[in-house]
Amino acid sequence: MYLCLFAGALLLALWLLQIVFLDSFYKAYKRAELKKAAQLAEDNIDNSQLDALLQEIANQQGLSLLVADPDTLEILYRQDGMKPGLLPNSPRQIQRYWQAAEQEGGSYIQTQSRRLSGERLTYRPSAFTGHAPPPMEDELESILCARAVSSRQGRRLILLVSVVTPVGSTAEALQAEFWFICALLAVFALGLALLTSRKISAPIIRLNQAAKRLGKGQFDVEFQGGGYREIHELSDTMAQAARQLGRQDDLRRELLANVSHDLRTPLTMIIGYAEAIRDLPGEDTPENIQVIIDEAARLNQLVTDLLELSKLQAQSQPLDIQVFCLTDSVREALARLDKLASAAGYQVIFRQDREVYVRADELRLSQVIYNLVGNAIAHTGEDRRVVVDQLTRPGFVRIQVTDSGPGVPPEERQLIWERYYKKSKNNRRPDMGSGLGLAIAKAALIQHGALYGVESGPDHGSIFWFELPAEPEAEASAPE
Repeated sequence: MYLCLFAGALLLALWLLQIVFLDSFYKAYKRAELKKAAQLAEDNIDNSQLDALLQEIANQQGLSLLVADPDTLEILYRQDGMKPGLLPNSPRQIQRYWQAAEQEGGSYIQTQSRRLSGERLTYRPSAFTGHAPPPMEDELESILCARAVSSRQGRRLILLVSVVTPVGSTAEALQAEFWFICALLAVFALGLALLTSRKISAPIIRLNQAAKRLGKGQFDVEFQGGGYREIHELSDTMAQAARQLGRQDDLRRELLANVSHDLRTPLTMIIGYAEAIRDLPGEDTPENIQVIIDEAARLNQLVTDLLELSKLQAQSQPLDIQVFCLTDSVREALARLDKLASAAGYQVIFRQDREVYVRADELRLSQVIYNLVGNAIAHTGEDRRVVVDQLTRPGFVRIQVTDSGPGVPPEERQLIWERYYKKSKNNRRPDMGSGLGLAIAKAALIQHGALYGVESGPDHGSIFWFELPAEPEAEASAPE
């Protein structure tokens, strides 16, 4: 439809320019041609070879040209064109044109008509068979330009007259050409529409249909591009989005299964011990009550971590940015973990060479350190050893947590940070964790704009790290 409208607009423009306004354009061109020739003659009015120039202008452009002295009314130069009799002959006419030019500021132009001389036979087109031409006009139309100029010899009048040739035959030729252009443009528009349909419309329709299936949850849908590069890129992007959505859906299902399992286990313990205390005499011991309290705490920890992860990813809570000692914050986080870790036989070592300050949210970073160390404890090797290093370089500080576990396969190094992902091997969980530690750490680090990552090799353990800009010591020691 748009191509047809575009072709119709082009044809309308051609019709107006070549047919409807052809006569007006032609006369405007003739006027401009006369003014240009008059200006050229005026510029060379004192040239000794003016006659040669005037003759060349008259011959090349088919003009009738006259130069006269308005004071003596003497004709200094006269060149009749193809139609004699267009130039004035009487001194009175010369005087009149001079006055008209002076009144118009030095240049006067008009359209005039002159009846053709000679006898003509009576002509009626209807009396003949076939397409007889219409009768020719009895008047000859011409355009006259008068220019009043001054020269070294005195005042001069320059008159130029150009015949306005009838454009009827030209209009008929252009009209025939116009219909040919119409047919050619219609074929071209149809061909372009078919090409556009194959290269653009059809691939977009296929992508639209595939996107509808994706919206219904069919994540294995295939996006087939085609045509131009942009459609190929759109197809690849939508295919990648479908894979990501499919993976997220699988991870969501796994999360529901894991959370359901994690909730069911402590709930079962709580219900079992509570029923035992209710139904069996002597079971209301402090040990049984402590089990109920511990399992309730595990439930509370799991729910708290889920809510914390949602808040971090939604960024609903702004950061409390301040300058603090990161080294002390790491020590405090490790001190909280030490009770649980040492009780289970784990050893956490912190290595640093100096105090380092950063500008960040201390509570959030403490949570990141707590989760990274807790994850390392859950996956470290038989030596049950975890090392936390504080490394510095000009302007930056890096905290890295190293374990001696089986490592992370290369294909899982980006996935382990996902909130729904669960490591395929060695998925033991410590008592103090909920399995959402890495996802919470990632969300907090992204909110800080920090660099983070994991380095690992088969059976060589893993190194989880993050990096922040360090504050200068002078600024860090200044009071807030």
